[in-house]
Amino acid sequence: KRRASKRKFFPGYVLLEANGPLGDEVVAMIKETPKVTGFIGGGTRPIPLDPEEVATLLKQLESGVTAPRELANFSKGDNVRIVDGPFLGFNGLVDEVDQDHGRVKALVSIFGRSTPVELAFSQVERV
Repeated sequence: KRRASKRKFFPGYVLLEANGPLGDEVVAMIKETPKVTGFIGGGTRPIPLDPEEVATLLKQLESGVTAPRELANFSKGDNVRIVDGPFLGFNGLVDEVDQDHGRVKALVSIFGRSTPVELAFSQVERV
């Protein structure tokens, strides 16, 4: 089951438009902005995007490119079967459900020991 939801497009990133190179004062102001830790590429100044990159970003923003999120149909204690990935065919017991990231942590018996395995919703089905 999927539903559409609003999410930040590039969480943790600041995109800005400038008409030409940024002066030292502007770069200093950006660096002093709370929660700004640096620039992509690790340099001391922002790196301009190519016009093609900007066009791609704008197109994605306009079309709402983010895929609908899968809703968890799982609860702690549910028995599940792993249907994809390296643990394909194993059964497990749901220990945690992470709606925000679309993942479950299941306890899977491997060599007789209960081992926590983190999986995407799409990798498991309820038994």
